[in-house]
Amino acid sequence: MRFNELAATRAAHAAGLSPAVVYAGYGCLVSRFIEGKTLTPQDVRENRNFERIVDLLRRCHHDIPRHFQGPALIFWVFQVIRQYLRLLEEQHSNPFAIDLASLARSNAQLETALGPVSIVFGHNDLLAANLIDDGTRLWLIDWDYAGFNSPLFDLANLASNNEFPSELEHALLDCYFGKPVSAELRQCFVASEAIRGEMLKSPPLE
Repeated sequence: MRFNELAATRAAHAAGLSPAVVYAGYGCLVSRFIEGKTLTPQDVRENRNFERIVDLLRRCHHDIPRHFQGPALIFWVFQVIRQYLRLLEEQHSNPFAIDLASLARSNAQLETALGPVSIVFGHNDLLAANLIDDGTRLWLIDWDYAGFNSPLFDLANLASNNEFPSELEHALLDCYFGKPVSAELRQCFVASEAIRGEMLKSPPLE
């Protein structure tokens, strides 16, 4: 849904997080070029980048809605997976021999385990390659999956995609929330991280 990607990219630029959109047309979106280094998972885990990335996430979560124009999507990962599984079943396409029924059960269990959540504006695709360091500041790019979501999904997404050890996951939560978090919140984070793993077992669908 490219209308959402474009609106999110423009809002992210207005919030000071992402480069400006130079051109947008059918099937094409061009942003201003950023001269800088694309981060790697190792870069993301380094102390010198850790707090900068957490600050970028907070600004994404809380500043972008002030600039977002038009209707916005919600990215509820459990519904995304339900749709993945439904399409695989309807199209009789299961090239990886995935146990669809087992995944559906896991999905439902994790949704229940997560429970009620607060809602922020999420990036929802926190690969290291979506972070650029220009030598002065960090930029966050690629808003294909942007939408309202639990902040825990972005945090779990960042940790999972960049291979955080458990101690760094704990530091991530404490840093983001500004205090040691409760055991209950850590369990919700674990559920979010587990569902990210379930997504990776499913082939991407356009």
